[in-house]
Amino acid sequence: MHTLIVTYLPRMPASNTARLLEHFREAIAGRTTTDVLDLVASPPPRFDERSMNAYFDHHYAGKEISPAAAESLQPFQTLARQFKSADVVAMAFPMHNFSFPGVVKCYFDAVIFRDETWSADENGYHGHMAGKKAVTLSASGGVYLDPPNPWDHLTSLAKVELQFLGFSEIETVLAEGMNKDKDFIEKSFARCFTQIDSLARRWYPKK
Repeated sequence: MHTLIVTYLPRMPASNTARLLEHFREAIAGRTTTDVLDLVASPPPRFDERSMNAYFDHHYAGKEISPAAAESLQPFQTLARQFKSADVVAMAFPMHNFSFPGVVKCYFDAVIFRDETWSADENGYHGHMAGKKAVTLSASGGVYLDPPNPWDHLTSLAKVELQFLGFSEIETVLAEGMNKDKDFIEKSFARCFTQIDSLARRWYPKK
């Protein structure tokens, strides 16, 4: 069992999302090997004119591309292959303006890489992450879950992205209401910790 932990926690050490990640790491301790990718320290690549045209020409149009063009795609392929190598992908990032922080969206754009993590044919799209599991761990200032708030584009988008990639099991953990009073906040964390403990028992059997 191997777990890739992808973090974007720019508000350290005061990050509420970091509390969720700490609990997750404690829950899976000793049950998996881990790699950690810190998107604050190592921001993902963004497509520019050269890399986007190389990507389209090679992976959509089936054209041969120059060594320089191929080199421009290597940072994306490296991330996609690291992503694909994990049995479990755990992503920890806060809600910013009702959805992903921009850096996290750039990461998804990098790893949703045709012919690496997904493919397409006459029968449609095929995610390459079947048999694998994914969880997002996030905190939000507002309250979004009960009843579902249409302003929540974080958990909904996370599910769409991960379902497209073919993950067999997906969990979204949201510690909502961090702008509320202390009692509300602690109840929100308690609910999330219970959810994390449950998935840890199901996904990481004790050795």
